[in-house]
Amino acid sequence: MLRERAGIRPNILFGLIVVLLIAGCASLGKDECLHADWQTIGYEDGARGYPGTRIGEHRKACAKHGIAPDLAAYEAGRQTGLKVWCTPRNGYRLGLKGKRYNGVCPELLEDAFVEALGRGRAVYGYANQVKKARQELKEMHVELEAMDTDLNAMEAELVSEGATPRRRVHLLRKIRQLETDRDLFLNDIEDLEAQVADMQANLKRMRADAP
Repeated sequence: MLRERAGIRPNILFGLIVVLLIAGCASLGKDECLHADWQTIGYEDGARGYPGTRIGEHRKACAKHGIAPDLAAYEAGRQTGLKVWCTPRNGYRLGLKGKRYNGVCPELLEDAFVEALGRGRAVYGYANQVKKARQELKEMHVELEAMDTDLNAMEAELVSEGATPRRRVHLLRKIRQLETDRDLFLNDIEDLEAQVADMQANLKRMRADAP
């Protein structure tokens, strides 16, 4: 009702949204296609680590305006840009994010890039293990608090005036069992806390050893 009162029919609104989405996905706009420096565009794409298939997106975007890219100039620029991107530093950063390598680096730069990528992935994987262990520890502390709440409730009922002798015997038995379970569980928490502390120290050393 609101769209109709505003003078925008639902099907027209949908069409506008589609046009905006398509425009947002285009790699180049009309003016960029008309005045394109394809070697510079290739360099920028290479410096961002784009594969050669990126030119297909530019071709599709510019074809709407009757313009074809200069493939040779683009590829020459992209190869130059890849020399900027294919560094151990960027390989390590890519690995830290858990990203995959798309095989774009020149042969002379690839080995160092891939080695740093592997080190970054190792840190990424280990950091996820630390995160899971910390989450598990957090959940264990929540469970420990629940145990303490149950113990407090049973102890309060034990000394209450309304508790019968039979009920008190039952409560004492449950309290002793829960206290035993709590002690064992607390030992597990302490073990995991020590493990997490070691893992965090290892992770810190791994990050300090970054290329």
